[in-house]
Amino acid sequence: MVGAHPDDEDTALLAELALRHGVRAVYLSLTRGEGGQNRIGPETGAAFGILRTGELLASRMHDGAEQLLSPCVDFGYAKRAEDAFAQWGRDEVIASVVQAIREVQPDVLISVWTGTAIDGHGHHRASGIATHEAYHLAADTNAFPEQLQAGLEPWQAKRLLVRVRDETHWAEGDLHINVGQWDPILGRSCFEVAMEGRSLHRCQNMGALRTKGTQQVTYRVAAGAPVEHLRGAHALTGLPIRLDAWAEACLGGGQPTVLEAIEAASQTLAQAWESYHPQRPETTAPMLLDALRALRRAEQMLHHAESGASPQSAPGRMALGKRLQAHVQRVEAAWLQAAGIACEVQSPQPQVVAGNGFEIEATLLMRGAETVSLLSLEPDVQPGWQIECIEGPEYPLSLTEGKMAEARFRVTAPADEAAALSATLRPWLHLPSEGHLYRFPGPIPSLAPCAPPLLTVEARLQADDVQISLATPLMYREADPGFGEIRQPVRVIPRVMVDVSPSHIIVPSNVSQTPVATVRLRSQTAERGRLVLRALGQDGQAPHVLGDYELPAMGLRTIDQELPIDLHAQGKRTFQVEWQRASTTPEASSHWSVQDVGYSHIEPGYVLVPAQLSVTVVSVDVAPDLTVGYVPGVGDAIPDALETLGIATEIIDDTMLQFGNLEAFDTIVVGVRALETRANVAANRERLWEYTRAGGTLMMQYQKPREDGPSRFIPFPDVTMPRPVPRVSQKKAPVRLLAPDDPLLTFPNRIGPEDFDDWVQERGLYFMATWPEALRPLLESADAGESPHRGGLMHARLGRGHYIYCGYALFRQLPAGVPGAYRLLANLVSFPLRG
Repeated sequence: MVGAHPDDEDTALLAELALRHGVRAVYLSLTRGEGGQNRIGPETGAAFGILRTGELLASRMHDGAEQLLSPCVDFGYAKRAEDAFAQWGRDEVIASVVQAIREVQPDVLISVWTGTAIDGHGHHRASGIATHEAYHLAADTNAFPEQLQAGLEPWQAKRLLVRVRDETHWAEGDLHINVGQWDPILGRSCFEVAMEGRSLHRCQNMGALRTKGTQQVTYRVAAGAPVEHLRGAHALTGLPIRLDAWAEACLGGGQPTVLEAIEAASQTLAQAWESYHPQRPETTAPMLLDALRALRRAEQMLHHAESGASPQSAPGRMALGKRLQAHVQRVEAAWLQAAGIACEVQSPQPQVVAGNGFEIEATLLMRGAETVSLLSLEPDVQPGWQIECIEGPEYPLSLTEGKMAEARFRVTAPADEAAALSATLRPWLHLPSEGHLYRFPGPIPSLAPCAPPLLTVEARLQADDVQISLATPLMYREADPGFGEIRQPVRVIPRVMVDVSPSHIIVPSNVSQTPVATVRLRSQTAERGRLVLRALGQDGQAPHVLGDYELPAMGLRTIDQELPIDLHAQGKRTFQVEWQRASTTPEASSHWSVQDVGYSHIEPGYVLVPAQLSVTVVSVDVAPDLTVGYVPGVGDAIPDALETLGIATEIIDDTMLQFGNLEAFDTIVVGVRALETRANVAANRERLWEYTRAGGTLMMQYQKPREDGPSRFIPFPDVTMPRPVPRVSQKKAPVRLLAPDDPLLTFPNRIGPEDFDDWVQERGLYFMATWPEALRPLLESADAGESPHRGGLMHARLGRGHYIYCGYALFRQLPAGVPGAYRLLANLVSFPLRG
């Protein structure tokens, strides 16, 4: 299944395929959703991608599917597929889908988007187009030869399905798949399971009801094998599902001894399924061992048959070999469950630094009634890491019910910090991105959503004459008093973490005070060294030494540092703060901090953040003695920007909004999506209207209309925001001032076209489409080829006060240090004191 973003996937169909039909189901998301809006926290960019990837993986834990990710970076909203391809590269997008097809070798390829205008978002359309083309190209030996050189094989899926969401587009022959059938094993339907998982996309407001009864999803066969009988049909109807039928179709009747072994395994697995009882799982264990014997016999015969087989049959044999290997792994996992065998590999600490060592413990527990032999507990660690066994049992060790085996190992990280840090980074974060594509060190990108385990311990077991392996990754676990057990992979962090704040400093040109940054040094080990400030983009300039320091182990040192800035020179300068260890070269310096991404519904993650800051001297004025109240929304940094401008700002919490004296504020600013995400704001919006009618100035940032339309946040009739809501997605789209002499655009700063230079991601979103005469537009802008949108910055009198609606994306520009955004914000909040 292929989509553009986290939460695009059809979780119900994934659950139906994986849990009900027992087949391997995989979702490829082209992006990690970095360019979206975050409903639950402050994460943006790479950290937001970690959060949304965590939500994808949490959802997969419910629906039983696997997850892959392409190299594409979510750069924000795009209106056309061409806009998305222009940022990512058409060939690069198609190559990633082809690679996923060749890696997974699916029987059915599913596109959740059609590739047409009805998909809306340009990313969606690009996803649909790329999936259609990849369906054919994946089997082409001339397409993307670098993948074949890396060991992948051409593959032709047997059917391409495309989702048809809107019933007005349904046609005769479409598949209406019931994903709401009650499953006695699950105790509920796959739809109910899937909606529980889908609701974990919390940062995107994807909470869903777990509705019982018939639930249908509709798909159309776009290419490949048709579905002859539609009643009760599903994605795999008419295609071989059982391994024996699949093998016969793959080999075309050849290799009869291989087929006999596979048929024997399939029949044994069917018997095991029929005889399975949840209170007596051990009764199926002998049958699972028989199935393993037959599958391994088939693997051996297939391997021996390769020498005398024709080249034409090679693709079928290789595909069958891969499918056999996957079945062996699944049957091994089933036997381990039936036998009641579990393994834990635990670290006493959640993180490690380069050159340091720590002890881990592996515990194998025999909880079932079987008797097995433990042949070994063998650790496998990433290259460059060292491991030695400290203590372990004598092998072979007989394990009966209630017994356990324990072993302890000492693990040592590489002394080279860069090599150590790379061991636990997500695959797409090893190298700087290039444009809107992640780069990877290998010949083809990694599609994996996680870093490989730092360490695994493989338990080699023997039951009768069958050997089975259980590989368990190293984890750290702790008991959180509020949420219970939390597990996470062990991570590598810098010896000294360097954090600098703020990351963007705006210095008004009329301020003579030297800007100050706060540097925090968090040392994991005792170190001596110096802190330096390096100007980026100025090669040959010696770094500025900030001081020499001795840091204790597990210490924190906070330094308020004046920055050597010429306040008379306007413009932007970027600096990097580095910790240089004594007796090491500057190349060994550290300039990273760790940004944790932790929420109760995902496995904790992190990103490394460079200790960089930009300083921009801006010609910006604000009205004197201005007081602003701020109603928090989600994912914006407006209060920080207001304080940077020297404006007295107070956060309006729920109590203040409901009972406080709002007239104490000259201007009240309502945060992004505040009325959507904070019930108390929506419930007390009339208080905001009363404040405005009494003479206050209310600045409303963009809000998303719901069922009741924009009247929730715009106190005027006849305002419309039809879907698709007007927006300007191109960050360099021209902006024209409709009323250049209006006080909102002249006091205290005269706004001009140059104030819209260097904007990031987009111009704005959720513009008004129509409005009454009382509302007056001040700006217009449009993406290339479109008519101008004027509903992005609106002003109206409301009683004795003023209402301002701002759909322009200040919430993105201000954290990025865009000068014009600060000047525009200063004007909007200064308006009531214009004199």
